[in-house]
Amino acid sequence: MAKTKTQFGYHRHPDQDRAGADVAEHAVVVVGAGPVGLSLAIDLAQRGQPVVLLDDADRIGEGSRAICFSKRSLEYWDRLGIGQRMVDKGVVWSVGKIFHGASQLYQFNLLPEEGHKRPAFINLQQFYAEAYLVDRVEELLSQLIERHARVAAPRAWLAKWHVLRVTRGMASDLKSEADLALSQTQRALDNDPTCALALAMEGFVYCHLRRDLETAERRYEAALNRLREPDRELIVGRVELGLEYAELATLMNKPSLTATRVAVSRALIRLAAEMGVER
Repeated sequence: MAKTKTQFGYHRHPDQDRAGADVAEHAVVVVGAGPVGLSLAIDLAQRGQPVVLLDDADRIGEGSRAICFSKRSLEYWDRLGIGQRMVDKGVVWSVGKIFHGASQLYQFNLLPEEGHKRPAFINLQQFYAEAYLVDRVEELLSQLIERHARVAAPRAWLAKWHVLRVTRGMASDLKSEADLALSQTQRALDNDPTCALALAMEGFVYCHLRRDLETAERRYEAALNRLREPDRELIVGRVELGLEYAELATLMNKPSLTATRVAVSRALIRLAAEMGVER
């Protein structure tokens, strides 16, 4: 049976526009958000190590390059708190048989001893493994919020998680998920009224989940009108008209694409701050 993709949505991070002496630096960067990358990132996070996880896609469920996971992998996932969930979903096996037609040629047992907690192998599609790892990330995010209650960003990301549960068909109670998302954005914006992700998620909920287009449009237009004219032109050109950075650079007489990206980012930050005033 085909598995529906879980897509998280791409948002350009301000770090991507930093260059030269201002280039972003992180202690640990994990490249690749498959089962190995996700597991490593979770393991580091549980040890208190900040980590940035990169991938070339914004979704899971692209196929199943891995389908068989060993006892050692399950023991490692036990350490991350998801081993039992993998076993419950997978097909457990230790004995293998080789046939030629109807005749059995060979049989082997990869775990002949008794008393082991985990089986020799489970068969489990990769997208299930990745989904359970992503769920574990969400649990860690909730724990992070409890430890750093006055920081806005974790609550904004948790709001995005509730939005994704609705948009990707993972939620059974759509209204409840929308209410939870708004609850997190409101608490994030109480801590930091300029938190761009929280403002974006709040606007998305009002516009697309609650269908309250009037509130979303009113806040956007009021905030846009309070900006300086150059900032308004950059935002309208990039967001509303969909102009490329090269086109904006020409229209706004910017010296380079990098300068244009930085100008747009700063304009959006100022817009986010103004939208926070409207709450």
